[in-house]
Amino acid sequence: MKNLIIIAVLALSTMAQASEVKWDTMEVSSQKMSVDDLATFDGYGISGTTLLTNDLLLTFSKRKLDGDIAFRGFDIDMEFDQVSFGIGGRSEVTKSTDFFFMVQHVTMALKTSINQYSAKIKDRGTGAQLGIRSMVSNNLELTTYLNHLDIAGSSTSVVYGGHYHLASNFSLGMTYEKDSDEKTASLIARMYF
Repeated sequence: MKNLIIIAVLALSTMAQASEVKWDTMEVSSQKMSVDDLATFDGYGISGTTLLTNDLLLTFSKRKLDGDIAFRGFDIDMEFDQVSFGIGGRSEVTKSTDFFFMVQHVTMALKTSINQYSAKIKDRGTGAQLGIRSMVSNNLELTTYLNHLDIAGSSTSVVYGGHYHLASNFSLGMTYEKDSDEKTASLIARMYF
């Protein structure tokens, strides 16, 4: 919560020069996730949001990550897939800062393979996000939010991110997400519509 307050104060202090937050987006990302420092996964993500009304939005995301774990002399290949669809809302705090929330239906699948043997576990659950996006200048957007997942257990992570707008319809950015077990870093290319 302290992080959300810090971003809000930064956003409010620079609101005179900044432009509006844009919500009609499509993005692709390269992701690296580490789990308890035991395994590292690499992969990609695709996501997008669109405003249905001035305050109501739809969201979609998919990510696919692959990794290996060495366990008792065996090399275990792992594939992680996650897909989510959701609905949310935004509220303009200032001209350049939006408070947002999202509720999502999430499907996760984990496939493990050892030699020619494999097993797949699939589960469904819910996700929720609560945060702030702010254009702190005409070219720089900062965001932070809490990300809660309730699938085969419950976890809450904190996400920090930034995007630099190279054009009115394109930005490059990165995010860092951390909870008690996982850390994920993403490099992102985002289009605005």
